[in-house]
Amino acid sequence: MMLQQANAFLLENLQREPCLVEPDILPRGGKGLLYGFAGIGKSILAIQLGLDVRNGLPWLGQFPTEKGPVVYLQCELPKGKFRDRLRLMAPAYDDLTGLWVHTTMTMKIHPNDPEFREFLPEVVAVKPSLFIIDPQYKVFIGDENSAKDIQVLYDLLDRLIQDTGTSVLLIDHRRKGRMDADGWAVDFGGGELTGSQRKQGWMDVQMRLSKTKGAHSVMFEKTRY
Repeated sequence: MMLQQANAFLLENLQREPCLVEPDILPRGGKGLLYGFAGIGKSILAIQLGLDVRNGLPWLGQFPTEKGPVVYLQCELPKGKFRDRLRLMAPAYDDLTGLWVHTTMTMKIHPNDPEFREFLPEVVAVKPSLFIIDPQYKVFIGDENSAKDIQVLYDLLDRLIQDTGTSVLLIDHRRKGRMDADGWAVDFGGGELTGSQRKQGWMDVQMRLSKTKGAHSVMFEKTRY
């Protein structure tokens, strides 16, 4: 029976459900998006999150994480360059066991892609606490502005979340900056995201990485919980 009485449902777990990244930023089985201009450091920040979750350390030194295995799917850098980057960051952490990586330039998260069909059972076997996809556009087939096309990707990720309990973080790009008539940069917030507005509705947390006067900042534009 699928239906459940509400009073029994409320008694199932009287304790607060913890999040993978606190406070209530990325829940278990949640969906996150980190975006910004190309070359600004999104991947560095995502790798840091993966390493922090793997070691149960606070992300950015202030957001507590729940320790667990991590899968990092890297689709933009050559394998050697990604390895060099990870080697520079690894000495700051005690343990990399449980951080699983895969570098590919060709795989698409789509049921008809043979590389994805081979990759998916390995991810399910790991049952990661966090699955990072860097970047989204490289694993997507179809028109990024089509809600119908992008829903295929999100439906597959929803199935993975349901089967494994993983949280998903997608890395995405920001549109080129726009200026007003007086030459000032115009901030459109989430409107700077590329592609369909469907992605904003699907995400639980939306984070934008920016850089001004040599300093990086992360803006939490959406936190559903």
